[in-house]
Amino acid sequence: MSERGGKLRSILSDTMYVAFGVYATQFFSLLINLILTRKLDLDNYGIYSVLLAVYGISTQLFSMGVQPVVMRFLPELLTLGNRSGALRLKRLAALSHLAASLVIALLAWLLREPIAAWLNLPEFAGILPYFALFTLFKFEAAVFEEMLTAHRSQKHRNLVLAAFQALKFGLFWLALPHGGSATTVMLYLVVSNALLAGVFLARVLGLNRDIPDETTDALPWRRIRRYGLLQYTTGVTLIGLFPEIDVQFISHFHDPAQAGLYRFATTIVMFLANLVPMSFLLQVLVPVYVKEWTRNRDPSRLLRVFRFYNKLVNLFLVPTLLGSLLLAEPLIAQVFDPKFLPAATAFRIYFLGMYVFFFCNTVSFILVILERPEITLYSRIFIVYNIAMDIILIPRYGIEGAAVATGSAMAMGYTFTYLMAKRIAPVRIPWVATLRTFVYGGVMLAVIWPLKGWIGGIPSLLAVVALGAAVYLLLAWRLPVFTTEEREVLNTALKRKIFPV
Repeated sequence: MSERGGKLRSILSDTMYVAFGVYATQFFSLLINLILTRKLDLDNYGIYSVLLAVYGISTQLFSMGVQPVVMRFLPELLTLGNRSGALRLKRLAALSHLAASLVIALLAWLLREPIAAWLNLPEFAGILPYFALFTLFKFEAAVFEEMLTAHRSQKHRNLVLAAFQALKFGLFWLALPHGGSATTVMLYLVVSNALLAGVFLARVLGLNRDIPDETTDALPWRRIRRYGLLQYTTGVTLIGLFPEIDVQFISHFHDPAQAGLYRFATTIVMFLANLVPMSFLLQVLVPVYVKEWTRNRDPSRLLRVFRFYNKLVNLFLVPTLLGSLLLAEPLIAQVFDPKFLPAATAFRIYFLGMYVFFFCNTVSFILVILERPEITLYSRIFIVYNIAMDIILIPRYGIEGAAVATGSAMAMGYTFTYLMAKRIAPVRIPWVATLRTFVYGGVMLAVIWPLKGWIGGIPSLLAVVALGAAVYLLLAWRLPVFTTEEREVLNTALKRKIFPV
């Protein structure tokens, strides 16, 4: 028990730094979105949204699976003390992202007129220089960030990410005028991402000095190529499932303003979902358990971690989902701007689909460790469904049609992924814990539902949210969903008896 508690303490130490970075990032992202929704009109917010969608799709197309390769193989090389292999992998990763950014910029320039026509975006050519620089710096920063995660340099990485978001917030708050343009927004993104890439690069170069030099084995190119190709194919096909493709279809069939409403809805869903200790726990679990798997290859440990991870994610995700479905209108009107209220229905539909995605995707860290990305790739059959539904529903139903198409495609695709994962590892969702979590969420809704009409501003909204959270947390604490063994390990790791055993 002490060994397991010690490992969990190590994970929790990393998790604390990652949690700080994630929540600081989310806090400043919320403030940034709040400022942009209030300072930009719907047209400029829509242009900004479409440009981000173009960035997301283009970088995914030219990513070549570099970031997943770094996430999977750099921790292994560091554990084995393969200094030359680790440095070579880093160089290739950085140069690959640089080359991809230059290709994207060139193609965007050559195809600027067809792109502008397809997106109903005549401003595209004028914003193109800012878009190209933004792509270069942001894409390089992304691969440097993956290297820091592999090194478990979580403290530096997350402090820098928090400072980066604070810088963006300061630029938008102090320098962006009311009625500002999307061009000015992109300029500020160029400046902030250039600084982020530079600081991350300096830290990566500093960490290179501490890599042990215990072996000169060649890089496992066959494994790297196979894994990278599968992850790249998985990532590229993800384009057909995530909202970036919807934004472009909406801009084409309607206009950038409607695309902005849809991006607003999906962004707020992702913001709320990222409050859950899900993505940052994944960033901690993968490097830790890649190292453990490299040493002892104990599948039973991975399965226990999956059950714990699934319970923890669901424990936070369920009240977030149910509260958001109930309070969508006051959340949008009071926190952001009433002009975004037409996005409320799309917000609800999309969140329901993404709940299933997040819930089933708790199996993803096992697929990474076992080097089985093809399992996720199989689920991409639902891309055909999503794009077909986009073409059918968006022209007639607009952003609600896009939310139905993508939300249902994500839900079905990742349910399929979980079912396929069960064929290579005997994972099993803790259904009793899941049901109990929804019961606690239902009690929370019963308490706050009568108060919805009382909300007339941010203070009353926060009061209702706090009441619901207090009711839910009390139930979850007194009637925990974790097993006695899991509670004992948590108490050992936290060095105090938090959970009853």
